[in-house]
Amino acid sequence: MKTLKFSLVILLVSIFTVFRCTEDEIISYYDVNGTVTYADGNAAGAYVYLAEGTAPTTLYTHVTVTDASGNYSFTNLVKGDYFLYANYNTSNSPAGRLDGVNFVSGDDNLITITNANVSQNIPLLNQTGNSVAVDNTATGTWKLDGSHSEVVFEFPFKDGNATFSGRFDDYDLVINLDDSDLAGSSVVATVDLTTVVTGQPGRDGGHNCISTTFGVEWTDFDGNGTTGDSPEDTVIGTTGQAKFESTSISFYGDGYKATGNLTFHGATKPITVYFKYLPGFDGEDRNGIATRYSSFEAMFTFDAITDFGISSGNIKSDVNVFASYQMQLPL
Repeated sequence: MKTLKFSLVILLVSIFTVFRCTEDEIISYYDVNGTVTYADGNAAGAYVYLAEGTAPTTLYTHVTVTDASGNYSFTNLVKGDYFLYANYNTSNSPAGRLDGVNFVSGDDNLITITNANVSQNIPLLNQTGNSVAVDNTATGTWKLDGSHSEVVFEFPFKDGNATFSGRFDDYDLVINLDDSDLAGSSVVATVDLTTVVTGQPGRDGGHNCISTTFGVEWTDFDGNGTTGDSPEDTVIGTTGQAKFESTSISFYGDGYKATGNLTFHGATKPITVYFKYLPGFDGEDRNGIATRYSSFEAMFTFDAITDFGISSGNIKSDVNVFASYQMQLPL
């Protein structure tokens, strides 16, 4: 009988031990989700990173991309502390001429998973603390260095099965930018449409088809009833110029957003231009004058057909413009 009691005790202890160990080994998993937002709404295509720990770090263990509504989700996470970081690029194509304007999250997205899923929205920061301020400490006026600048464009060709691109050889930029007084800052950019270059002589230059497509109107110098067919024909009025004039400038990501009016092809429409200031170096110009060299890079898109009445069958719709301006400031 004693042997039976002893065996029963061993059995009960074993059962209790099994249940206790099994309970200890049960691991629960949880989700973290939310929405990434930036200055213009939800950030579709933003990268969201997650790391284990109680402090900001760059040693991320998980990464995901937000959907079309800016939503993200991490699944199958265990209890513990985590750090979330997000990055959003407005062009979503960092391999482009200008990699867009960047937005990042701060260092305050620390969360703790205890016994439930966690919802954490991530607002992205504007420029403050995330960019280089424009250096206007030197006296003088910014002047354009046209030999080290460019204004180029591209658009889908016909049904979008190819990309059509070109540049302009004559342009100007007048910029007054003060980070402490954006309300008093301004940008005026102009392009001579007759200087368009696409690499095809038959359509380039002042008297060929592409300038007419861009809305340039010519006089009829020789009186033969055809305008633009003679080297002596001149541009009528301001039709040979495209012009952007800002109405307001604001911080935007690690750069700026300039809203204003684009005058092109006989129409004036509001557009938004995104641009960055790129600090350069101090040196001497060709005349030995101490000079500061810096750059402004810009990009914008406009609807050539709907907004500006371009009738060419070669232009699909949206035209993308990229500009890189090397500027000089006497020291």
